[in-house]
Amino acid sequence: MKRLTYISQATPELSMSVVQHIGEISARNNQQCGITGVLLFLDGVFFQILEGETQQIEQLYEKILSDERHTNIICLKTEYPVTERMFPDWAMKMIDFNQYDDIVIRPVKSLLHTLSESHQIIEKYTQPAIAKIITQGINPLTVQPRLVEKVIMFSDIVAFSTFTEILPVKEVVELVNHYCTTCTRIISAQGGEVIKFIGDCVMASFDATQTDAALHAAIEILQQFKQMRQHAPPNHPLSLLYRTDLTSSNSVKK
Repeated sequence: MKRLTYISQATPELSMSVVQHIGEISARNNQQCGITGVLLFLDGVFFQILEGETQQIEQLYEKILSDERHTNIICLKTEYPVTERMFPDWAMKMIDFNQYDDIVIRPVKSLLHTLSESHQIIEKYTQPAIAKIITQGINPLTVQPRLVEKVIMFSDIVAFSTFTEILPVKEVVELVNHYCTTCTRIISAQGGEVIKFIGDCVMASFDATQTDAALHAAIEILQQFKQMRQHAPPNHPLSLLYRTDLTSSNSVKK
């Protein structure tokens, strides 16, 4: 058997009556599939543990991932093989913590909110590959390193030191953030992964078969910055930044 634990955030328009209906439907469907577990709900946060045959759990989790009634779905832990159920008598026991406010429940409420917030932060600031491993319920520390062939791409700003000397610190930060965000969006859309930011430099990797995609990403970055330069006001910092020749600073290496 397999046990899966996940946490998610309910959409703002989700009413309590709908949440209760979800619990009732889940209990009925899970009983038919031989799935047991518990569903906790608190201030828009779902915390659920599912256990059952591996195929049944995986099929159910696929449905959960595509359910538009909640977002920020993060798998906290996956356990298999499991030989003994934690909740053998609960097809899906739902507990609404919003109904309780005693001294015993308060730490549990705090824990659920902390889990939700911390994993959202981890997902935002961690490398996509690591975040993917975490969302699959795997401890990244247990993943063994392996040798792979990658296409490595570097992109940075020409004469960045000059800009740091002539622009206020706040504007430098805004420009670098804008630059890195644009690069990340384009690289991700082309199937690459940003590995790290090194000051004004963006380092990304693509699979060995994605050389063309890396080149397209570099070209699209140049084109995007050219359009920004053309539409920026004459004295706007964007105009100063994108007036530099980025052609020489973007390269694809294997």
